[in-house]
Amino acid sequence: ACSRRSGQTESVGTVHYMAPEIANGRYGKEIDIYALGVILYESLTGRLPFEGETVGEILMKHLTASPDLSALPGEFRPVAARALEKDPDKRFHDVGEMLGLLPGPPGGGYRGPTISAASGEQSAGRPPHDRTQDAETAYVQAELAEPPQEEPIYRGLKRGARRVREVWESREMTTPVKVLVLAGLVALLFFNAGFIIPAVVGLLMLYACYWVVRALVVKPRAVAAQAPRAGQPIAHGSPGLSAGERETVVHQYYSAGTRRRMLRAELARRPLRERVTELFGSLLASSAVAAVAVLILALLRSFRQDIPSLPQAAWLYFMTVAASWSILIAGKFWEDREGDTALRRFIMLVVGLLLGVLGFALMKFFLADLPFDPRGAGTVSGNFRLPWSVPSGFYDGGEPMLPAMIAVFGTLFLILRWWRLCDPMRSQRVTIGSLIVAAFASAVVAAAWEFPLHWLVMPAVATSLTVQMAAPWFTPLLKRESQPRWDE
Repeated sequence: ACSRRSGQTESVGTVHYMAPEIANGRYGKEIDIYALGVILYESLTGRLPFEGETVGEILMKHLTASPDLSALPGEFRPVAARALEKDPDKRFHDVGEMLGLLPGPPGGGYRGPTISAASGEQSAGRPPHDRTQDAETAYVQAELAEPPQEEPIYRGLKRGARRVREVWESREMTTPVKVLVLAGLVALLFFNAGFIIPAVVGLLMLYACYWVVRALVVKPRAVAAQAPRAGQPIAHGSPGLSAGERETVVHQYYSAGTRRRMLRAELARRPLRERVTELFGSLLASSAVAAVAVLILALLRSFRQDIPSLPQAAWLYFMTVAASWSILIAGKFWEDREGDTALRRFIMLVVGLLLGVLGFALMKFFLADLPFDPRGAGTVSGNFRLPWSVPSGFYDGGEPMLPAMIAVFGTLFLILRWWRLCDPMRSQRVTIGSLIVAAFASAVVAAAWEFPLHWLVMPAVATSLTVQMAAPWFTPLLKRESQPRWDE
C-alpha cells in the first residue's frame, strides 16, 4: 500500500480505491462503502480487485470491469460484490449494514464494542465474557437482501423527464430557444393530433396490461434497509470529512476533459482484431434492430394512412440499414479521438449524398412509390406555402428523382452530428431526445426541399434508433456537462 501511495501523485487520493461515481462528481457516503469493499478484497486476497500498469487503465477498470470474486471465500463473496457495485444505490446503505452481513469470527471471539438498539447501552465496559456473548448474539449471518427493483419503463421515463428538465433549466436554453421549442411542439401536436392521441392512448393501455402482468408474476424484492432490532449492533464510525471538504477533494480529482482523454486512450489501445469484431457485431445487430424499427414505424403510420406496401417497406428497411452501417463504420474510426467537427460534417455530407444515390436506385429496383402527402406538393400545411420552389427536375409527376434524393439526404446528414449516436461514452444507450431531434430535423429538411414528409422522417428516426441500439456503450460516469451532444 505504501508503494501505491507514493506512486500515485496525479490526483488527491489513491486511484485503486476510488469509487466509479467520483468521476461524475458524486461524493456521498457510498464512496466509503466502495473503498471498504476494496479493502476487504485486499485483506482477504493480498491484492487489489482492479490493477493495471497505468492510472488510466486502473480508472477504466473501475468504470467498466467487474471484480474477480473467485479468490474470495464463499461467505465473503456476496458482501464484497455488493460493496463493489458500480451503481451507488445498490451498495450497502451504511457500514453497520455491511458489518452485520459479514460472517462471525471463528470461535465467537470479541469483535469490538456494540450498542444495543433497544437499550442504547454500550458493551465496551462490560466484562469480557459478556462482550463475547453480545457479539455472538448480535452479529448473525443474514441474507443479502437486494434493493427493490423499480419498474424499468417507469424508471426510464422518469430519468428522461429529469434529463429534459435539466436541459430546459440549463443556461444554454435561452428564452427565445424555449419559445421556439414550445411553438414547434404546439404545431406538432396541432397538425398531428389525429395520430398522436390514439397512439398515446394505445401505448397507455399496453403499459397498463404489462404493469398488471408484471405485478402478478414478478415477486417483489425484499427491502435491503431495515430498522435495527433489539440487540442488533449499530456501527459507530468516525464522522469523516464534512460535505464541503469532500466536495473540495472530489473536484481535485481528474477534470472531465482529462477523464475523457484517458478513456479514449484506453479505447485506442485495444487490438485491431477486437475492434473489427466489435464492429461486425454492431453491423449484424443493426440489421435486426432496423427490421423492428421499420415494423414499429409502419404500424404507427397505419393510424393515419395506409400501412406501407411491401416495396415501400423494403426501401425503408434497406435505407435504414445502409445509413446505420455508414454511421457505425465512421464512428468506429472516430471513437478513440475527439476529431475536427467540420471535417466530420463534411464526411457525413458525402455519406448523405451517396445514400441519396442509393435511395433512388432502391426506389427503382423495388418499384417503390413514395408519394407526396395528400396536402399537395410545395406546401408545409394546407394553409401555408413555402416562399421558394425547388428546381423542376427534382420531381416527375410527384415522384422524387435523383436530385431530390441527393439533396434531402445530403442536407440531413450535414446538419446533425450522427457520429455522436455511436459514441461509446454517450450518457445513455438510447435517448428519446435524439429520436425527437431526428424527427424534427428531417421534417424541416423535407419541408425545405418539398420532399414527401414520411419518407424522410421514418428513415431518419429508424436510423437514430438503430445506431444507438447497435453501437457499443460503456457507462461513462462523466459529468453531464462533458457529455457529447450529437445534435449541436
